[in-house]
This record gives sequence, structure tokens and C-alpha cells, in this order.
Amino acid sequence: IVDMFFMNLYDDVNKSYGGSVVELSDAIQSSGPGVNVQYSSSYALGIYPNWHIYAEDGNLNENNITVNISYKANSLPLWLAFNTGHNIPLSPGGHYCVKNCEVTGEIILNETVYSVHGVGYHEHSWFKFLSKEQRLVDIQNIDQRKIGFQDIIDVWDWFCIHFDNGWDMFSGKFLQQSPLAKLMPGNLWITPDGENITECYFFTYKFLETTNSSIPSIKIPTKIHIRGIFLNTLIKNPLKGLVRLDVIIKTKNIHEFVWGDPPLYGMWEGSCNVNGTIKWRGNTVELNGWAMMEFTRAAPDTN
Repeated sequence: IVDMFFMNLYDDVNKSYGGSVVELSDAIQSSGPGVNVQYSSSYALGIYPNWHIYAEDGNLNENNITVNISYKANSLPLWLAFNTGHNIPLSPGGHYCVKNCEVTGEIILNETVYSVHGVGYHEHSWFKFLSKEQRLVDIQNIDQRKIGFQDIIDVWDWFCIHFDNGWDMFSGKFLQQSPLAKLMPGNLWITPDGENITECYFFTYKFLETTNSSIPSIKIPTKIHIRGIFLNTLIKNPLKGLVRLDVIIKTKNIHEFVWGDPPLYGMWEGSCNVNGTIKWRGNTVELNGWAMMEFTRAAPDTN
């Protein structure tokens, strides 16, 4: 429909730097094999298990940011949704993630160079459902609640979590504003090593605290309670019994992206602290770590 370029940094004193820009379709170029995406002088390039990202923020805000980092996957890729092609490159749509990647490189913030090394998250999605002519029609209606994709799924929440003990977790749900959300499956995976993955499709999000956004009708969760029971462990490993997950996520900082005039849609991203437990027969593992979160919300349609 349109092309969007996002670039954000989150420091250790709860500040964020960067922003986003919305362009007409085809401002971002993509090709294969693997990931080969370019916008102006910024690009993401690679194929599992290695990628490289070079990005310049241009004139997103008053800060001057350059990111030059390499990713190496330490975890198997997992399909989040739309596994329509079963790894066929010409599939009309797909969305996969790699929860744990080793990231190295440098970040330049206002002429100060920082060498960085840590744990990163990679995801990639693509859709070929609309012709170029249809995308041009949608662009003309961008401020008239005719975005289509956002209206179909309404909202989604996801968290990519890395624990201090080396474990990783991903949790994501669609349709959070709909009464159907409690009945709809989501995606929740936890793994101690990136290969032995325990899955849970029915779990609960409870928003314990919220904060106002710049869109009056939208509040953003700042404290989230996730509880899940991994029923499939009874089949795969009956001696292990039921596995119960109980974690609380607290946001540290949130960067807001909104669109429309007046704004009707938004996306909120930021870093979080996480703590909780996972339990199974005779065992309890304390879970403490950090997460990156993403929420999207659409203002209620009053027409």
C-alpha cells in the first residue's frame, strides 16, 4: 500500500532516538534470494543464518544516526503467520522470525561512535496480494480509513524476550481489541537453546497498567501479565506433565508512530523488563530478562 521506513535506538536511561517516514509505494526496493531490501542509502541484506544491516536516519529528527551491524542466527526460524509458500520464494505472503541472533557492529549517534555486541531479533514478512494499480488507489485513500490490511487484523501485540539464563521466548497475538481475541490462538514459544522449542497457542494477556497515547481513544499497555499452559507437552513428554508459564512484562520506554490526519492508526515500540517463572513437575525456573515489544492500535471507527 505504502512504504514505511523505521529507525529507532533505545538507550539505558529510557530515551529513544529516531523516527519513521512514509513514502509512496516502490520507495523501498526488495529482491532475493533471502533478504535484500534497500531504501535510499539504507539496506538489509543476507540469508539465514547471516544478515547485515546498514541504516542512516537521514532527516527523521534532529539526531544523526548511522547503524552498521551484522546478525548471526543462534536459533531456528519459526513461522509466525501466513506460511503460504512453505519456504517457496515466490509465495504470495509469509512472516517468520528468528528469536536469538548474535549482533556485532557499531552505532554512530551524533558523531559519537559506539561499538555494540549483544542479542538481537530478526523477522521478515512479505505480501504480494495487491497489484501496483490497487496500491495506488489505496494511497489516495490513506487518510480515509481505507488502509485495508490494518482494518482486517485491527491490532496485534508481540514481545521478543531474552532471559538472563540464555533462554528465549516469543509471544504474539492478533485482534487484541476484539472480543474474539480470547478465543483466537496466538504464537508463544520458549526455548533454552534455540532448537528445543516448546509451543503454546492458547494463552492470556492481561493489561495491568496502561498509559495514554497521542490518540485520545487509544491507551497503550505498560504492564502486561502473560499466562500460558503448554498442553502439547503431555503428548510429547508425558512424564514432564503440564508446563505452566507466568511472566510479567513492564515497559521501560515507548516510541510512538502514528498516521493519518487526524491520526487514526499507531504503532508503539520499546524495551521492557521481564520476570516470572516456568514450572513443570517438580521443577521451577526463574525467568528474568528484557524484551522488545510492538503494539499496534486502530482508533474505533465512529462512522
